[in-house]
Amino acid sequence: LKCLLYGIPKTSADNFLHDNRALRIGGRLRNADGAELAFLRRKGNKETLLNPDGEPIEEGRLDPFLHGVTGELFGLLFGIDHDALVRGGRNILAGKGATGQSLFAAGAGGANLRGVLEAIEAEAEALFKSRGQLPVINMAISRHQELRKTIAALSQSSREWAEKEQELMKAMGERDRLKKSVEQQAAELNRLKRLKEIVPKAGLRKELSATLAAMGAVTLLPEEFTGRRHRAEKRLNTALEVKRQAELDLERLTADIVEIVWPQRLLDQADAVEGIHKRLGQHIKAAEDLGRLQGRLQQNKADIQALLLEVSPGLTVEAVRAMRPQAAAKTRIQTLASRHASLQSDQLRAARDLRDAERKLDRLKEDLNALDAPHDPGPLKQSLGKLAKRGDLSVALREARQVLLTEEGQVRGRLERLPLWSRTVAEPGRLPVPSPETVSRFEDEFSNGKVLADDLDRRIGEALEAQRAVAQQIGAIRLVGGVPTEEALGRDRERRQAGWVLVRRAWLQREDVAEEAKAYDPGCDLAQAYEASVARSDATADRLRREAVRVAEYAALLVQEEKITEEIEKLTSERRRVDQALAAT
Repeated sequence: LKCLLYGIPKTSADNFLHDNRALRIGGRLRNADGAELAFLRRKGNKETLLNPDGEPIEEGRLDPFLHGVTGELFGLLFGIDHDALVRGGRNILAGKGATGQSLFAAGAGGANLRGVLEAIEAEAEALFKSRGQLPVINMAISRHQELRKTIAALSQSSREWAEKEQELMKAMGERDRLKKSVEQQAAELNRLKRLKEIVPKAGLRKELSATLAAMGAVTLLPEEFTGRRHRAEKRLNTALEVKRQAELDLERLTADIVEIVWPQRLLDQADAVEGIHKRLGQHIKAAEDLGRLQGRLQQNKADIQALLLEVSPGLTVEAVRAMRPQAAAKTRIQTLASRHASLQSDQLRAARDLRDAERKLDRLKEDLNALDAPHDPGPLKQSLGKLAKRGDLSVALREARQVLLTEEGQVRGRLERLPLWSRTVAEPGRLPVPSPETVSRFEDEFSNGKVLADDLDRRIGEALEAQRAVAQQIGAIRLVGGVPTEEALGRDRERRQAGWVLVRRAWLQREDVAEEAKAYDPGCDLAQAYEASVARSDATADRLRREAVRVAEYAALLVQEEKITEEIEKLTSERRRVDQALAAT
């Protein structure tokens, strides 16, 4: 019955005839109200309760018949088997004649009452023994007694507490007094130490003060004077050495000049020699640039020819040069191109409007076809006539006149605000109305002017952007270092030539050129100044030769910047002209 009601255990020994999967127990239960339930029980882990057809049913279907009795309680009350009888007999024997306990256990359904009582007694002895010390309660009592003794030993009366508190306050006051005294003594000690350190310096100060007083009034020098003096002495020694060396060089050169016999024929050709010498650097640079420029020319010709082949085979450079439009034609082409774009936009807009109108017309036709046949308007006209006869026409006339006066006042106010209008209110109605062609022409001109203005603004913006880019490139080249130019080389050579003229006049013609030499270079004598001018012009020429690529790039950027500036000025002037034309329109 227990297996039928609560399930077959996993370790059931009832499979001596049938396999575990084939074990089935069937039964029929009847409740006190007469309800019946027929079911089967199979061995398994879930869905073990079946109906007579073998279909699983819920375990809750048995609850009305079990009335809350669990499997354990059912086993104690009704599930006595052979093993339970054997355990009960052994418990009676272990009771040693305690028949009451055995009967109580049997009546309560507890077969192991003796074991329960022994466990309770063991637990009680573990908690407390009358003469023991290790149980928990005994240890807690001993700890409690010890703590009470400790509290009694540490406790004091109120009188003793007040006395101790007074002693504590007195000791704290003494501590503060001693601490303050220690701080004062430490400050005094530090003062005495500083005085001890100052005593030797006081004597030195007295000696220095006496020495300073004996020196009288002197000029106070800045802190960095020593370094400045050393640097000045070093520069002075260097200048003296340079002067001495220059004097030696001057004596040597003077002796050499005296010994030199100048060919008169060569001196007669001095201007020609100077001219040839002046052009020598340019010729050398031109010869060096010739190969590079020829290569670039050939490359440009090849690029132009390739572009012409892409445009039209057989087209030559001369033909393209002849096809180049004039300035007026170029402006006309640009205007027509701008107008073409505007017309294309108008065409697309008109096509879109046409499609919208066609769709709207189709919808109106459909709505018209869906309308019923028109009715006779005769009765409606008669009704309107009757209503018109019944209305007050004088009131309507006064209202209409009031509205007319109000609108005339508004029109008069608006006409007075027009800057070029000085006529009456009635004259605008008599003015000729321009034809649609005139209005369309002015609209086209205004639209073309707006398109041209937008195009000019775009081109001006592009030119400004290109100008900024070129300026950045020029600035980047200048950051690397000064760029030598032909103008700088020309200035250096002119200065060198002027120095050479002074040298020739002083050494060959024995003229006094002291004032001119001083004006030529106030910081050096004529020989050093001329030597410096020769070195500077040679250095500039060498830099032009070494940095030919950077110089050419710099010159090209300058030319490009100038062209962009001219283009911006031209576009700005054209933009002003277009604004004036739009204002006139």
